[in-house]
Amino acid sequence: MRRLRPYGGDPWQSFLDICGASTHQRRRPRLAEVRAVIEDRYQDYLNLNGDFLRIAAYSDFSKEQSDALKKCYETEAPALKLLKEAIRQLQDPSVRGVCQNCGLNEPNTFDHYIPKDEFPEFAIHPHNIVPCCQQCNDLRRRKPWRDEHGCRTFHFYFDDVEVSERHLVARIIRDGNDEPRMLFECSSSPEAPGFGGRYSRHAETLQLPRRLEERAPTELDRICNELAATAELLPGAPEASERIDRLRDRSRNVATRMKKVRGPNHWEVAAWHAVAAAPWFIERCLARQNREASCDDQV
Repeated sequence: MRRLRPYGGDPWQSFLDICGASTHQRRRPRLAEVRAVIEDRYQDYLNLNGDFLRIAAYSDFSKEQSDALKKCYETEAPALKLLKEAIRQLQDPSVRGVCQNCGLNEPNTFDHYIPKDEFPEFAIHPHNIVPCCQQCNDLRRRKPWRDEHGCRTFHFYFDDVEVSERHLVARIIRDGNDEPRMLFECSSSPEAPGFGGRYSRHAETLQLPRRLEERAPTELDRICNELAATAELLPGAPEASERIDRLRDRSRNVATRMKKVRGPNHWEVAAWHAVAAAPWFIERCLARQNREASCDDQV
C-alpha cells in the first residue's frame, strides 16, 4: 500500500470546467441554483484535511439538483476525462498500474471515497475520485463508508498508509490432502484503535483475506519455482539443511526489499515472510525440483 498523489490543480476550477461543458447544458439551471452551496462545500472538504468523520451530508438539495450533480460524473465531459487522466499520470510509475486498495488488480476505474449518492456535491471533486479496480469499487459500495469505529477504508490521498508496522500476516499450512495452503489474516481486530483497527476494517470491507487466498495457489507455485531456481545457483553444493537455511534468509531479504517498494502491508511482503517461517515448504519445493530433474534425466 502506497499513498497516491492528489490532483494539484484548483478543485473549484475543475468543477466549473466540467459543469460548463456542452454535455451538461440541460443541467445548467439546476447547477446554477446550487453553485454557492457547492463552493462552500468544496471549502469544507479542504478544511477537513482528511478527517472525514466530521463531515455531515447536506440535506437541502432537491432530487433534481442531486441528480444533476451526480450526472456531472456519470456523463463524462471532456474536462472530466482530462481530469481523470491527469490524476493517473500524477502517480508514481511503481504504483500507477496497481490498485492500492488491494494490491491485486489494475486500477481500471475511479472510486468516490465519500459516496456520491450521499454527497452528490463531491461527485467530481478531484480529491474525492481515487484510482481503484472495479472489484474494490463494487465491494466498497456494499458497506457503509464509515461506522462507529471510524472510516472503513483508507483514503490514499490523505491517510498515512506507509507506516512501518505490519498488520497483514500470512502463514502456510498443510491442507487435508497434505498440500500447502496460504492463509491471510489481520493482526488487529476491526474495533481496535489506531492504524491496526483501520487496516482491519479496510481488509474486511474489501474481503482481502478471501481474495488473497484465492490468489495464493498461483503465488505459491511461482515462489516454489523461484526457490528451486535459486537453490541451483547456491555456491559450494551445501547440504540440504544449509540450503533450506539459505533460502529462508533469501525469502526474508525478498520481503525486506518488497517492503521498501510496496509498503509493509502488501500481500507479497506477507507471503515471503510466511515462506521464511515455513522450512517444510521450502524442503517440499526442493524435493519437487529433484523429482522433476530425475524425470528429465530419464527422458
